[in-house]
Amino acid sequence: MSELFFLRVICFIILIMNGLSHEAKSQFVAETLSNTSQLNPDQLPVILAANMIFSGQPPGIGGSVNGVEFEDIFWGDEMLLSNGVSIQGTVAGAIRTANTLGSLSGDDAEVLAAIANSINFYNAGTDGTITFTNLPADLPVSVQMITSDAASSVNNWGGVFSLSVIDTVTQESVQILTFDAGTEPDNFDAQLVSFSTTVDSNGTLQVFVDQTRPGHHAGISAIVVLAAGQVLPLQINSLRIDAEDSRVSIEWDSRVNKVYAIEVSEDLVLWEELDDNVISEGELTTFTDTQIPLNSPRRFYRVHEMEP
Repeated sequence: MSELFFLRVICFIILIMNGLSHEAKSQFVAETLSNTSQLNPDQLPVILAANMIFSGQPPGIGGSVNGVEFEDIFWGDEMLLSNGVSIQGTVAGAIRTANTLGSLSGDDAEVLAAIANSINFYNAGTDGTITFTNLPADLPVSVQMITSDAASSVNNWGGVFSLSVIDTVTQESVQILTFDAGTEPDNFDAQLVSFSTTVDSNGTLQVFVDQTRPGHHAGISAIVVLAAGQVLPLQINSLRIDAEDSRVSIEWDSRVNKVYAIEVSEDLVLWEELDDNVISEGELTTFTDTQIPLNSPRRFYRVHEMEP
C-alpha cells in the first residue's frame, strides 16, 4: 500500500439523528414571496440551494440570502454540487423574467430578485422531474421552491403546479400538494412553496412537477433542500493511517449507548456498508477500516446512527 494512496484518503462523516431538532411551521405552505426572511425561516441546516438556469444564461449575482448560499445549476444537465450532492432537472419551456425586485424586501433582496426573476416555464400538459442524489438516506427534509407566473402579458400566466414525490426504490408516487404557481392578476410577484418529505432509502429525492391549468404557464427559478432531521457534521478528532498494515482509523463524537453504521465510497455515488453494529464507546468512538483494496484511488467515509 503506497503512502500516496493514504494522502488521498478523504473522510466524509455525517451523523444522522433520528429525532427532529427543529419543527417546521407547516408541512405545506404556498405564499407570495415578499421578504428574504421567508427563505429558511427556521434556520435549518442547508443541504443544497440551486439557482436553476439555462445554459447560456448569465450566472447568479452571488451572495447568500438569509444564510442560504445558492449555486448555479443548468436545467437538463446532471451537475454535482460542491457538497457532493447531484441534481438534474428536466423542463419544457424557455426563459422568462418575473420582475420581482420591486416586490421583495429584506436583506439581500437584490440577490433573491436576480434568482427569482430568471425562470423556465411549463405549459399546460407538460411536466418535469427534479432529481437529487447522494443525499443521506431516509432523512426528513423541508423543500422550498420559488415559482412565478413570469408574465410578459397578463391573463395567461396563472399556472397551477401539482407536485409529487417519487420513491425510486418502490416507484411509489405520493402527491404532495397542488397550488397556484403564478400570482395572476399581479404578474410582478413570485411564489414560495414549502413542503416536507423524506429522502428515500437510495439517498434520492425525486420531485415530479405537473402544470395542470390549460392555457396558462408558470415556472421554477430556485430550489432549496433543508434538513428537517438533525444533521450534524462531526469533527474528526483523529485520522490514523497505518501504511504497513493498510488500515485507516477514524474517530468521531458519539452518544452513549448508541449504535453506528459505517459506509465507504470511492466516488460519493455508490456506498458500501462496512459495519452496521459499531457500539458507542462513550463520547468518542473509533472505527478501523481494514478492508482497503490495494488499487483503491481514494476513500470517503460516512457514519450514521442506527435506529433503536
